[in-house]
Amino acid sequence: MENKDLERKIETALASLDHIQRAEANPFLFTQVMEKMTSPAPGILKPMVVWQLAASIILVVGLNLGLGFYSFQKNSSPQQPTENAYFNNHLYYY
Repeated sequence: MENKDLERKIETALASLDHIQRAEANPFLFTQVMEKMTSPAPGILKPMVVWQLAASIILVVGLNLGLGFYSFQKNSSPQQPTENAYFNNHLYYY
């Protein structure tokens, strides 16, 4: 009984294939695909813009590091406050 049921399901599946038609594509599909492949993708930057952006970032980081080192070297020498500077600083702490 199982064998006949299985054969019936197979025959039903094969019979459904008899009425299948070939799928037809849009006649302009090839043209549309080629247009998409040749047009630049949105959001992609040109190489020159990328190099300019990288140079700008390097310049900003370099200037920040240079100013940081310059400021550190300038403030690294200890300075002894004078007597007047010591007393003048405490006058503003009411």
